[in-house]
Amino acid sequence: MLKEVKIRDKALKRYDDYRSSSLSGPGHADQVFGRDDLDKIGGFRLSEMLAGRLRRGITFSNGQAAAPTGKMLMLMDGVEIINIDDINQHDVENVEILFGANAAIYGMRAVGGVLILTTRQGSGRAVKDIPSKGILPITPQGFYKARQFYSPEYDNAALSNQSDLRTTIYWNPELVTDQDGNASFNYYNADGQGTYRLVIEGIDENGNLGRLVYRYKVN
Repeated sequence: MLKEVKIRDKALKRYDDYRSSSLSGPGHADQVFGRDDLDKIGGFRLSEMLAGRLRRGITFSNGQAAAPTGKMLMLMDGVEIINIDDINQHDVENVEILFGANAAIYGMRAVGGVLILTTRQGSGRAVKDIPSKGILPITPQGFYKARQFYSPEYDNAALSNQSDLRTTIYWNPELVTDQDGNASFNYYNADGQGTYRLVIEGIDENGNLGRLVYRYKVN
């Protein structure tokens, strides 16, 4: 029987059992600092905590990381940041460093390498609070419930004497059948005479599609 084996390189900490916001996913970084590592280092500013501990000669100036190959791309949960010291170090779960082929997924901006911060779950850090470059963060206001398709109420005396010139008579995107595949609905025709076209389309729980076109005449 084959067994899955995880090989951990303790020198580089290249293993894949941690949360990562990297586009490459966990296990593809050249160096990883986990929360335990950061707690052991201590300090108030991330640049001070990481300075001298990152490989490839990475240095920090005014909160910006740079390698001998050039300025590094810095990201927090997928959003580009300008100053690493704007981030509360207690919100950070891990820090990943990517170079070369590992950083290639980020394109030309990653020539100098990539420094990736992944925040703790439930840390309270909102995307809109992350200082970003070239990005306009937005905060969705919640689920939007679509309005119901209008159907006239002819019980209303004010409508009973008005002409009904609708071209689309009835539409219902949430019609659900019973266990036998039956469903019922009703609607008012418009005042126009002629042939009306009824299209019924649906999908079952197994992904099978169904479609029926039915025509009837109104004189």
